[in-house]
Amino acid sequence: MNYLVRRRKCRTCTAHNEEKALICSNCGAMLTNKPVRPNLRIDLPTIAIVGCLILILVVGVVGGVAVSIGWRASTITFTLPDGLGVSQIPNSKQYIGVNDGSFSPFDITQDDQGKAKTDQANKQKAADALRSGDRQKAINALTDAINYNTSDAEAKIYQENLRVTSGGQDYITLVAAVDFTPVISSSQSALQGVYTAQKEFNDNSKVKLRLLIANSAGDEKYAEKIAEQIVHIAKKKPILGVVGWQFSSHCLNAAPILAAAGIPLVAQSASTDALTGYARPYFFRVMPPNKAQAQVMAKFATAKAMKLSTGEIVGLNKQKVVVFFDPDTNYSKNMAEDFRTEFQNNGGTYLGGEHFTSQKVNAQDFSELIEHALKEYPDVDIFYFAGVVNTDAEAFQQALKKEIPKFTKLADLPIVGDDGSYVAKFDSSHGRWYFTAYAYPDEWKSITQVNNRIAAHGFFDNYKKNFDPNGTHHGYYGFDRPDSRAILSYDAATALLQARQEVLKLKNTITSQDIANALPHVRFQGVSGYIILTDTGDPQDKPVLILTVSGKGYFHMLCISGGTFYPGVDQSALSCPA
Repeated sequence: MNYLVRRRKCRTCTAHNEEKALICSNCGAMLTNKPVRPNLRIDLPTIAIVGCLILILVVGVVGGVAVSIGWRASTITFTLPDGLGVSQIPNSKQYIGVNDGSFSPFDITQDDQGKAKTDQANKQKAADALRSGDRQKAINALTDAINYNTSDAEAKIYQENLRVTSGGQDYITLVAAVDFTPVISSSQSALQGVYTAQKEFNDNSKVKLRLLIANSAGDEKYAEKIAEQIVHIAKKKPILGVVGWQFSSHCLNAAPILAAAGIPLVAQSASTDALTGYARPYFFRVMPPNKAQAQVMAKFATAKAMKLSTGEIVGLNKQKVVVFFDPDTNYSKNMAEDFRTEFQNNGGTYLGGEHFTSQKVNAQDFSELIEHALKEYPDVDIFYFAGVVNTDAEAFQQALKKEIPKFTKLADLPIVGDDGSYVAKFDSSHGRWYFTAYAYPDEWKSITQVNNRIAAHGFFDNYKKNFDPNGTHHGYYGFDRPDSRAILSYDAATALLQARQEVLKLKNTITSQDIANALPHVRFQGVSGYIILTDTGDPQDKPVLILTVSGKGYFHMLCISGGTFYPGVDQSALSCPA
């Protein structure tokens, strides 16, 4: 093969295609790679040297549990406890493992000067006190942490656990599986949702709920090992179920391990299509798969503009798209493929893809990709962005801000995206950023405005009491305003607790297998909509929302697509293009 000729290599079958090809001539898959450039030529001697280095590294890994740092980093060796406990990631301040509050905290968010916040130090004091047997000192330290930061759900969970495990009360145990890292902020929200469910349950039940927190620090390999740790813990003290993980790749790795031990997993935001019917009957989720949000956004992007009775204008009437995505992350790649298919099904044209590395990409990287897309595909009239974490979308918006002065066309080009695009950090997103979502706090407000016979879900008042008890953070996400991850995490935890109620109708002694058997029969009014779990693990007829960033930089719901938000309530006035 002539390596001086630019070609696109298919990631599915490895066949080489012409530079301008969009579809693989061999297998028909979407081509995601950029054309190979001459200065990227890889010869056989280079491959041999790299192979030897890899072999040396592999041979050097002996003893302990080999896991990888980051999503695509080098392999190192260290061990996780068989029971409760944590391990520090080498060359990092981050801990992973399963925690009841007796070990170093997972949420190590730093202040603006890069220093650990006071609530982190107090959580560490509480952990040290618990290991030394001083429960009162631990309670005092956690109270100090909460007083410093009322939105710290990790501290609140540990404090609630101390209340639950004192006085000989009967309690059940669930695990909240999260991913605390410096770039993944959604774990704080996830714990807020789960804690709200814990507090509601404990305030209204004789049997109490203890929550363990499992942190895999954004690495799917860690999720697999931590699933094994959860199984070991469950052999000593029963665990009825796990809430999480937030990422599809983590669930793909962890669910089979938990399933082999009869422990159900209910995910709040892992939406890759591959999880439908996966690890049956132990994996469930409270949101529909990627294909559902791809269908909704593709229709919205291609439909002619129309005005709803609420006054909202929906439909962008665009026909030529470039898709930005991470081809090495299961979720992003699947989301991009689904959107491309649905966009074409609606008469649109897929021009090409620009790929990035989630969590590692920066604004300069995106600037280069945006410039390449505009020069390579001058007819493009819309971008689709399939990010994984919030920092991906933040970097993209920052790059847009930089590139708008260079390209007149870019000033009016709409960007549509997935539920990972719930970001409005830069004014480059104002008035042109649209994304799908599975939950939104003002959704209830919109529903009650057109159907005044229903009241808002009690979750919202409880959330405010928990995280803004003094009413000093009005309108702030994380204090008196929950984001979508908090809402979905609450619903996922509630699904497990509802399954317990179903089992109690038949028997008094409950196992994790009983919970798994009951989950397909769970029906309840969730905060994100009415939830009907099914044998496939997916919820039945769950609505998808389209949100936008207004010209003033506020999130705003445009419409609801399909599904049943509240049984018996007419939501047609809020419906997206069909």
